[in-house]
Amino acid sequence: MQARGSAQRNIYYPDVLGMLSAGARLNTEAVQAAMGIYPKQMAVGQSFEVLLILQNIYDQKVEGTVTVQLPKKDAAGNRLLIFTAQETIPVALGPGEVGLLHIPITPQVGTPPGENYPLAVLLEFRRPRGRVMRDLSGGRVPGLVPLSPLRLNILRNEVGFGANSRTANTRILNTLNGAFSVIPGVVLNKTENRTPRLESLWDASKLVEDERLYATVEQRTLQIANTVSRAQMYEPVINETERRFQLIRFPLLPGEAILIAKCVTYVLEDGLQVEPGFSLTAGRWFQRLAAFIDDPDTLNNPTRLTRAIYLAALHDAVRVAYFMLSRTVKEPVGAPDEHAAQASRIADALDGRLPMSLSLLYMPLILGGLMLHDAIRTPIEKPWQTLEAARETYRKRTNVGGIALPALVNKYFEPFADNAEESLMRSRVPRT
Repeated sequence: MQARGSAQRNIYYPDVLGMLSAGARLNTEAVQAAMGIYPKQMAVGQSFEVLLILQNIYDQKVEGTVTVQLPKKDAAGNRLLIFTAQETIPVALGPGEVGLLHIPITPQVGTPPGENYPLAVLLEFRRPRGRVMRDLSGGRVPGLVPLSPLRLNILRNEVGFGANSRTANTRILNTLNGAFSVIPGVVLNKTENRTPRLESLWDASKLVEDERLYATVEQRTLQIANTVSRAQMYEPVINETERRFQLIRFPLLPGEAILIAKCVTYVLEDGLQVEPGFSLTAGRWFQRLAAFIDDPDTLNNPTRLTRAIYLAALHDAVRVAYFMLSRTVKEPVGAPDEHAAQASRIADALDGRLPMSLSLLYMPLILGGLMLHDAIRTPIEKPWQTLEAARETYRKRTNVGGIALPALVNKYFEPFADNAEESLMRSRVPRT
């Protein structure tokens, strides 16, 4: 896979949060956030920490509060004695600053052992007068890594930062949720400091040095990206596609996972270089890959690597598939910013933050997969069987009462399938 040169980088601040949270984030009007709990189980008297990454999206100082909401009773109605030194914590972040807020929590004597006690943090930050300097859905990794390799590994792989937020009530839109467990036993440590503290990880004063160091990160990432091929990634991408949809309880029917995987594999192999207007180094999956250039355990394991970059690659695949669709059908399919918004919706749906729908599934990924059906395959694939399965699945999907697919899908699915069939015939692919 050959790159066509490095894309010009924008002036946005790097995505320190995404480097630690695998891309998960809660966007508020002033900060991005992700939460982790470490350790996730402890004995009475033993403190754990709520760890909150707070990333200022503005070029100005932001101020606000973080309020911890602790459980009062368990499911049986037993009283819980959960202590924190400060339930409402004032927080100030400088321009572009990223902070790691440590909030010690302690189950006290009298708290019964139990699993998955819920807690939440409410974020209330005032939007400043300034300019947004961060991509609300990601961005490049920092060149100036703010943590030691050991701490980076612990925060990224053991803490498990996430952005689980409830949205049913507008008053708690800026709330992150988590859970902890209390195991039998008592551990008392009276000398432990239980005061919340904010650890600064990055701020705008580091931007110049960060940009300089990122140039090296980008070149190293490019060397790795150039080795990615369908032989390495196609089957793991199919498996990860099926797994992701199973996790959100939206199982795919025969043919669908393979067609989606063709779109994702295309951008991983060379789609971002081949299609006009796209760039490998500006791709979401490339920026996500950069977070793992010093992680051989991930780089050398196709399944683990696929899981690490899948949602980013899917985002790229949606945008590329829309471009291919617009070039093919010669009728309006939306503007690039609308394609990016649709890509974010699909990624959010696969991450469980939005509901999945057939419209998101088929427009444009299934159509894109049909366009790529002959071009992206392996010697062991049975493309005739996949195509027939996809046609049968489409008929089943459209025959289900009350489900309507976008008009473009209904208009072009069969013509695209016919084109895929003709391409297989021209390529002399046997019908076995």
